[in-house]
This record gives sequence, C-alpha cells and structure tokens, in this order.
Amino acid sequence: MGLSRITGFDTKTASTWIEIAKIRGIQSDKLQMGFKTLDKQISGAAHGGKTQIKMFKELGVSMQDVAAGRADKVL
Repeated sequence: MGLSRITGFDTKTASTWIEIAKIRGIQSDKLQMGFKTLDKQISGAAHGGKTQIKMFKELGVSMQDVAAGRADKVL
C-alpha cells in the first residue's frame, strides 16, 4: 500500500516525505508502517476511542482535524 493511499497525501507530498525519510536513514516501508499506525489511531479517535482522543488532545491536535480522518490534517 502506497503512502499516498495511507495518508491521503498527493503524490508530490508523499514523495517528499519518502525522500526526507531516506535522507534521515529511515526505510520507506518503516515510514509507511508509521503512517499506517497513525491512520489507525486517527480512525480510533474519530470513532470515539477514549485512549486515542486523549492522546490527540494531549498532543494539541484538533478533534476536527482528527474527525476529517486524514493524516495530512493531523500532522
């Protein structure tokens, strides 16, 4: 599954994330795994998961952005 599909990023943005990860020594599959985990947490919060909601609130992330269900809004 591509990063664009997981995150909702356009192709250019996804490519930029992958290039930055490479520069930092992070393999693209590890980056995708991290974003997939983030997507699951966003979905959990959007569906009322108390732990996920608390986590995003502690990080200062707007619940409106979480409800949108897109990683690009949460980042």
